[in-house]
Amino acid sequence: MYISNARIAASVSQIKQASRMDFLKAVLLAVLIHIVAPLVVRYVDSNFPTHCVNQTHGGAEGTGDGHR
Repeated sequence: MYISNARIAASVSQIKQASRMDFLKAVLLAVLIHIVAPLVVRYVDSNFPTHCVNQTHGGAEGTGDGHR
């Protein structure tokens, strides 16, 4: 079985190009995550307000103000 050098070079070139594209995809994904994530958090915080709940130390007993 004979494989030409040109064919090997073409395969190596394709592998290098594929790995470059994978690297670029990873970088693009990381950049998008760092841009989109804070925007999503800001949107959720502004449109879905969370209410603080006073929790008592000691379970169900207590007056609800945190003092025993």
